[in-house]
Amino acid sequence: MALPVTSLYGSLTGILYIALTFGVVFKRRELKIPYGDGGQRMLVKRISAHNNASQYIPLSLILLALIEAGGFAHTAWMHGLGLALLIGRSSHAYAIALDGTPHKFRLYGMLATLNGILLSCCTLLGHGLGLY
Repeated sequence: MALPVTSLYGSLTGILYIALTFGVVFKRRELKIPYGDGGQRMLVKRISAHNNASQYIPLSLILLALIEAGGFAHTAWMHGLGLALLIGRSSHAYAIALDGTPHKFRLYGMLATLNGILLSCCTLLGHGLGLY
């Protein structure tokens, strides 16, 4: 079974994840800190952005794949969910990469990601309960 929408957002968020990984690797090399964070604020932030992506991206993609595999939503709806994930994670990573002050992009990123997950869950729950 082909899952073109999930494949698209899986590949795009995979590229984002690789970029976040390199952000950690390059900062570690620059600071000569092979393990841990060495108490370096910028390294802590990059590790946090990387870890955050590794927590939210898989769940979001699994939910999107379930919706797509079941044919539970129109393609436009699935693209909306995928874009919420991609824009949300990108926005969150961008905000964390800034100087560390609270930033609206971090808030917007979390809201987009969590709303995408919630809407995906509602879509699946509605079908699971036979509501539509």
